[in-house]
Amino acid sequence: MTVQPINTKITNIIKLRSNHPASIREMIQSDFAKRLQSLELGLQKTQTRLEQFEAKYQWSTEIFINLFTSD
Repeated sequence: MTVQPINTKITNIIKLRSNHPASIREMIQSDFAKRLQSLELGLQKTQTRLEQFEAKYQWSTEIFINLFTSD
C-alpha cells in the first residue's frame, strides 16, 4: 500500500472589496469557525468509531495499521 502526497501547490485567491470591511471579516471568521466545528465533529465521530472497532475486534488501531500497511 502506498500513500500519495496531497498536492499543496494549488492556490485560490479571493479578493473582496467592501465599504464595510469589518462585516466581511466577521463573515469569514464565522464561516471558518463553522468549518472548524464541522471538522472537529467529524474527528469525534471517527474517534468513537475507532473505539468501537477496537472493542469489537480486540485490536488497537496501531496493530491494525501495522498489519495492513507492512509489505
